[in-house]
Parts: sequence; structure tokens; C-alpha cells
Amino acid sequence: MPEYLAPGVYVEETSFRSKSIEGVSTTTTGFVGPCRYGPIDLQPDIITSLTEFERVYGDRHDLTFSGPSEQPNFLWQGVRAFFEEGGKRLYIARVFRKLGEEPDPYLRPSAKLKDDKLDQTGDDYDDGHARAWLTDDPGGGSRDSSILIRARFPGALGNWRVTFTVVLGQNMLSGDKGKLGSGALRERDTVWIGDVTSPLSSPPAGTVGTGNFYVAQYDADKEKIQRKAEQLEKDAQNHLRTHQALAASVTMFQIAIAVGAIAVLIRRPAFWLGSLVVGAIGIVFFVQSFLLGG
Repeated sequence: MPEYLAPGVYVEETSFRSKSIEGVSTTTTGFVGPCRYGPIDLQPDIITSLTEFERVYGDRHDLTFSGPSEQPNFLWQGVRAFFEEGGKRLYIARVFRKLGEEPDPYLRPSAKLKDDKLDQTGDDYDDGHARAWLTDDPGGGSRDSSILIRARFPGALGNWRVTFTVVLGQNMLSGDKGKLGSGALRERDTVWIGDVTSPLSSPPAGTVGTGNFYVAQYDADKEKIQRKAEQLEKDAQNHLRTHQALAASVTMFQIAIAVGAIAVLIRRPAFWLGSLVVGAIGIVFFVQSFLLGG
């Protein structure tokens, strides 16, 4: 209503039409529901296509819960329809419930094998993570010397086929105590050492144990890369200081030229001397930049 400051008769026109609803963008939305795979306790990432959704959260196949029958994968169908109708950005919050009569809240499995929980309901693990032992499960603390393959996220799509390439040789590891070298290993390769006494190139006793698994990590290469990175950082700092000195030199030269031009116009010797002083400072900065670059 308008505010009237003086008495009188006023005419006010009022529209009785319904106000139009302003349009809002529908290209960004969020879906919540179960799917065949994907993160549960991580912050949702933006999904921009059905292909990206299938890569992270699984395909269109039906979902199998604790009951005997399968359920349609409504989440996948909703995502497909969203992008077919022109949707651009989508956030997914996956719903997951562990198996068991009274399941605990979902917690990501421990990175330590000895703390891994292998409770099962039928043929499935209660936490939903697919697992496979390359060796028999020894149980307890002895698991640290075994290899367990476990899916990153729970779900039926975690039942991947994993291929391992096994290389047998007597010269995989060699060197002195505390300084092992590798004959044909790559970063993160897993090595099982069965004998530390033969051949002669085997690591001396006490360096490694017999019958255990080891992961190849090249500390020497990491130190070399670190030294190179530190040197590159120093070079970058030197280039920055050189750039700053050259910038200051150019600035001083420009000021000297401007002051010299003013001195010519007004014929004042003081301005001329000032331009020479500023120019000299520019020369100092210019020489400094060469010294820093060297």
C-alpha cells in the first residue's frame, strides 16, 4: 500500500489477476535411493551423464535385498529419465542397509586385515563388501601375512573379476642389508619371498622374513623426485625475484622519462636532476635482476 502524507481523495488501481510464478531452473537436482554400487559415507559428487552414473553407482539391473524377490532399479530409471528430459547436473545420495536382523550403522571396513569383520548372512557378507582371499584365511593377527581382495564399496557390482600376473624368479630382490634392489618390480607390486638363503643374490638374513608378502615402494625414486621438486621450487622463487626486480626497473625508467619530459617543458633543472636519480635507481634494479638470474 502506498503511504499518503496529506489528506485528500486518491485513486488507486489494484490488479486482481493472479501473480505469475517465476520459473526456476530444473537442470540441477538430487536423488536418494538404493543402487548396485557406489559410495555411502562420502560427500556426493556431481553426476553429468547416465554413463558417469553407471560408472560410479552401477548399472540398470534389478536390486536384490534380503527378501527372495528382486526389485526394479528405480534410481537408475529416474537418472535415465532425468538426463533424457534435459537434466544437466545430478547429486546422488545412496541408501544402504547392512544385512542381519539388527544391523549396526554402516562403517567402512578397517584397513587392517586383522580387524576385518567377516560376518556373513548366507553367502553374502553383512557389510556388503565383496571379498576374496588369495590364500586361506588364517584368522587373527596372522592375516597380516595374507592377501585379501575387497571391493571399495558395498553392492553386488563389487563382484568383479580380478586378474593377477604372477612372476616367479630367483632374482626379484637383491642387494645388501637395508638396501634392497629390484630386478623386475614395479611400484606397488606385491612380492612373496619363500627363501632368503638361495641363490647368493638373495637378501641377507634379517633383512626380510620368509613366507611373507611385501609391497614394492621405491624410496630412492621418491627421494629423487622430492629433490627435483625442491630444486624446481627454488628455481621458481629465483624467477619470481628476477621478475620483480625487472618490473621495478621498468617502472623507474618510465618515471624517469616522464619527469625528464616535464623538466624539458618547464625548464627546471631540479626536475632534470630528479629524473637522473630515478633513472639511476632503475639501473640498480636492472643490474640486480641479472645477478638474481645468474
